[in-house]
Amino acid sequence: MEKQEKLFKEVKGVENIWNPKEQKEIEGNFIREENGTYGKNFVLKCPSGEEFLIFGSTVLSSKISNIELGSYVKITFLGEVKSAEGRMYKDFKIEVESKSDE
Repeated sequence: MEKQEKLFKEVKGVENIWNPKEQKEIEGNFIREENGTYGKNFVLKCPSGEEFLIFGSTVLSSKISNIELGSYVKITFLGEVKSAEGRMYKDFKIEVESKSDE
């Protein structure tokens, strides 16, 4: 029996990274979560077909944790805010496409 040579193709990660300071809003389908160095990261597939990596933060993770994979979302960077303890953090608004008049 002749041994068949296997074919391989390179698997690439997400090449686009969302920078909220340059682009205040991003929207698309929430397609997956990934474990990052400092917590969870999120991947959106935009209407253009491009996938964008969104670095997670405490605020993003807490707001996006109840959103189902596949949901169409819009994330808006609201700027840096001072917490009650006096620490600065990045704040975001997360909106989910409504399927009806909910």
